[in-house]
Amino acid sequence: MSDGIHDPGARVRALCEYGTRLTEIDMNIPVTRYFRSGKEMIRMAEVYHDENDLEKAFILYSKFVTLFVEKLPKHPGYKTASSVDKSNNKKLLALVFPIAEAIKTKLKVKYAAEEEARLAKEKAEQARRAREEKLQQEEMRERVKEEERLKRDELRRKEELEQRMLAESEEQLKRLKLIQEEEKNRNKENSPLNRPGALMSTVIVSSTIPSAPSPTAVLPPPPSYQSVVSNYGPTVPDRNLKPSSPTSAGDVSSFGQPPPFVDRALKPSHFTSVGDQGFKAVYVPNELITKFLNLAYSNTTRNVETCGILCGKLAHSTWRITHLLVPHQHGKADSCDITNEEDLAEYQDENQLITLGWIHTHPTQTAFLSSVDQHTHWPYQKLLPEAIAIVCSPKFHETGFFYLTPDYGMDFIRNCSGKGFHEHPKLQPIFETCPYVQIDHSAAVTVVDLRH
Repeated sequence: MSDGIHDPGARVRALCEYGTRLTEIDMNIPVTRYFRSGKEMIRMAEVYHDENDLEKAFILYSKFVTLFVEKLPKHPGYKTASSVDKSNNKKLLALVFPIAEAIKTKLKVKYAAEEEARLAKEKAEQARRAREEKLQQEEMRERVKEEERLKRDELRRKEELEQRMLAESEEQLKRLKLIQEEEKNRNKENSPLNRPGALMSTVIVSSTIPSAPSPTAVLPPPPSYQSVVSNYGPTVPDRNLKPSSPTSAGDVSSFGQPPPFVDRALKPSHFTSVGDQGFKAVYVPNELITKFLNLAYSNTTRNVETCGILCGKLAHSTWRITHLLVPHQHGKADSCDITNEEDLAEYQDENQLITLGWIHTHPTQTAFLSSVDQHTHWPYQKLLPEAIAIVCSPKFHETGFFYLTPDYGMDFIRNCSGKGFHEHPKLQPIFETCPYVQIDHSAAVTVVDLRH
């Protein structure tokens, strides 16, 4: 309704527009039914107001004003409507206007406080993010400094190793030269030329004297860099010894089993959509079905349908059926029409009861909503999204709790012009079992038979 809107005044206007969009007129529905629905709308708004659910109360008051000020006067039956209904409705409008204005003022104050809190939270969040960003930047700088220090240490260590290797090589070369010089001197001392009387054999002797060893023949190879590093530097463990860990969804876990696969497509979507639309639970007394079937028994034996109206109140954000009203009616084998609706409306007004749906029998058929039932239920669910249709099948021992699907059924029936029994397409479900109905085994129900 007002998601993404922050201005208090704009949020209130969004609620008004939402209530206006929900207000539609079906020219085929008698105008008297709209007058009766208007009274129930006010009762529901009062309950929401008492429970401090100001938004829903304001939406209902906005719908009421839009319905009876703008929409209903265009109904073809409005001019011939009862003057009493018009007069009573005018009095209700006079009461609703100041109440709606008072709620609007409260909502603006509430929204202003929420906006102030939102801005404060947003500001605090921005400050928190700024602190985290600053901390991350400081940590990054420290990491860069540490990396640079490590690089300098590594470079210095390499230079020290190279200098040490060079010094050792030079030292070995000096020792080698010294050894060669000493060997040369010894060879000279032992030479026959240095012996008395050995002059004549100098050429022969000298030709047999072995040559001095070449420097390259005795020079050992220089140590490798890796051997020097292993002797002077710290050892580094083999990285191949580090146990590998799975890096993708296809890797096998340490227990030899692949990670479990979760199919998101199996998530129940319908019940999620119901929760998203905020449907309240509807509590049905367990004894209601038995009492209704006993009351309808005589009609059932004659293959005649029986219907009743489910009424109740809102308590602690849940709907509770407290009354079963059986109005004057004309039943047949496959339908049931209510007559003398004035008696029904009068009883509901006197007892401040809200219509929560309806119930009827299928004497010879299973429990389902026929095309006629679907059109019958549409006004109930249009006024109250949680309104239910209970179908009892004594022959097949079935009881169904149904509603028109909010994402398809409601729009389809609204646009369907078929009369009587007719075929509906089955591409998508038009009605389904109510996911929000709860059976109350401890609650009692008051049965009022208005036929007698």
